[in-house]
Amino acid sequence: MEAHTRFVSIHPFRDGNGRTGRLLMNLMLLRSGYSIVVIQQRDRVQYIDGLVVAQQQQHEDVLLELMTESVKASFVEMLGIVATAGENRGKELAFYDEMIAFLTQEKRVGG
Repeated sequence: MEAHTRFVSIHPFRDGNGRTGRLLMNLMLLRSGYSIVVIQQRDRVQYIDGLVVAQQQQHEDVLLELMTESVKASFVEMLGIVATAGENRGKELAFYDEMIAFLTQEKRVGG
């Protein structure tokens, strides 16, 4: 999260700094074994307020709490997708068929 806050604070681009910063943060989270952070539209004001506090007051408590809750929500959503992938197999839902194929492939490769 610190990398995200620093990147957004530098503001290197005319547009897209927040999106790019979140992509950077998600890449770092994935590489560390965590789920991605998806900031929901309803949380946008809290996200921006958290960034302002982190930049102006040099502490990330508000932002950290939002990111932690967002990671949990993303992880729960992903678990829901994985848990229902088998029961939705063959129901003309390409995403679930792709998920099963991916999980099966990973299982063979890793195990």
